[in-house]
Amino acid sequence: MSDTQDLFPTRLERKLGMFERIDPVVYGDESQLADGPLSKSEIDEYERKGFLSFEGFLTLMICRFFLKNCASMKTMLI
Repeated sequence: MSDTQDLFPTRLERKLGMFERIDPVVYGDESQLADGPLSKSEIDEYERKGFLSFEGFLTLMICRFFLKNCASMKTMLI
């Protein structure tokens, strides 16, 4: 059996409060990041929050389709 320490505290059985990140959220230097699909402000937001949201990314029709399919899948599983 390995005595390796698990560095991902969210996988522990006990509940945790907020904690500092061990690893960076965004990897690469400025020149590498400039070649990617995100703007500097989007990268900064992702680094600060840990997620991004894009207004209007999914249309209302797609959301309704997704929810309808989720509901039908739920009834199949029950």
